Amino acid sequence: MKSRKLKLQILGCVFIALAFVLFKISDLSDYEKTEGEVTYIRKSTHLTGKGRPMKDTYPVVQYEVNDVRYYHRGKNLIHIKKYEQGEKVTLLYKKNLPDESSIYSLSGYWFTVPNMLLCGMFCFFWIAVIEIKMMK
Repeated sequence: MKSRKLKLQILGCVFIALAFVLFKISDLSDYEKTEGEVTYIRKSTHLTGKGRPMKDTYPVVQYEVNDVRYYHRGKNLIHIKKYEQGEKVTLLYKKNLPDESSIYSLSGYWFTVPNMLLCGMFCFFWIAVIEIKMMK
C-alpha cells in the first residue's frame, strides 16, 4: 500500500512538472527573441524583514526592438550564471509589450522563483490529497 501511494505521489508530481513545461513551451508563441548586452551589473544592499542586510546583484541588459532601446533589469531572479559586463545574452520579450522581457535561460524563463513555488504548491496539494485518500 505504501509503495502504491508513493508511486501515485511521484506520478502526480511528474505530471505537474510536465504540464508546467508544456505550458511554458506554448507560452513561447507570445514572445520574440532578441539579443541584448549586459551594460552593467547592479549591486545593492537592502534590509530583510528581520533587519539584516542582504546583498543583491543582478545584470542590467540593454536591447532594441524596432529601433527603440529598452533595459531589462534581472532583479528578483535567482541567476545560476554570473553575468559579465559586455556579455551578449538572448532575451525574450512579449510581442505586444517589448518592455516586458526576461533572459532566456533556465532561471530567467523556464524555472523562475514564482513558477517553482507554484509547481511546489501543486505538488504539495497532490501529495496531501493522496495521503488523505489512502488513509481510508
